[in-house]
Amino acid sequence: MLRGALAVGLTMLMLVPALPLGATVPAPPALSKHIMPTPAYAAAHPELFGAPGVQVVDLTYHNGPIQPSPRVYLVFWAWLGQDPSGEAPYLQRFFSGIGGSGWNNVHTQYTGTGQGHITNPPGELAGVWFDDSLSVPPVPDLFIANEAVAAAAHFGDYGVDANYMIFTGHLNNDLEFGRFYCGWHSSTNANGHTIAYSDIGYVTDVGGSCGQNFVNGGAAGTLDGASIVGGHEFTEMATDPHINAWYDSNGAENADKCAWRANGNGHVQNIVLSTGTFAVQGAWSNDVHDCAISA
Repeated sequence: MLRGALAVGLTMLMLVPALPLGATVPAPPALSKHIMPTPAYAAAHPELFGAPGVQVVDLTYHNGPIQPSPRVYLVFWAWLGQDPSGEAPYLQRFFSGIGGSGWNNVHTQYTGTGQGHITNPPGELAGVWFDDSLSVPPVPDLFIANEAVAAAAHFGDYGVDANYMIFTGHLNNDLEFGRFYCGWHSSTNANGHTIAYSDIGYVTDVGGSCGQNFVNGGAAGTLDGASIVGGHEFTEMATDPHINAWYDSNGAENADKCAWRANGNGHVQNIVLSTGTFAVQGAWSNDVHDCAISA
């Protein structure tokens, strides 16, 4: 996720277009909010996102924790039975299949102090929660951190490996979803623990603005964006869950550097998992100094 002046919080999002091309993005304070750009915004900033041959700077380590054995929790928040595009079952199939895959193996090169390497075990999907405790969908921007805390309490997992992915419901997304960003990740504190979480909108609400048919045509590509955006957030939370571990001198994390890359190494493409075929982007590999779709 892009950091610093481009994404320190909700109040800063409207400043995004004002950043001069080529500007250096400073390292963020802890607990910042980091966005996944839309394809249009990424294309306008090739020095920061995705352009083959432009980003040659490797990721560097900033001493924060990683997720050595990510445990993914999918939280479908206040969907109230509404899922016209079938995103929930699609996402469950995707995250049920990533463990042990070559795509997921790209991240195992990264380490954390006293933690060793990120691992790639099967069965990384640890739980699914349809939280319909509210009869009226909340404003996601204002209460998403509270939902992350509620999810940690629901699953009873406050460990550093806990990866809470919160998906907002149909037509109930963040105000800037689909305009500047397709998702973001952050962390919050509760009960003496730091909880890593991401916020992802209902991607088919904004069509091609967040990846619909980016890889596959027609009905086969309706949910391309769900796995592209979900995969982007997952990889960044694994390597930088508290926004203080792995990123480059521009402030870009591993998935930022390959976001919406249409050609070249690690470009967005289909991969085949045991649970089906899914569109995903590659992630930055320091081993090859470029994006990679598999390792």
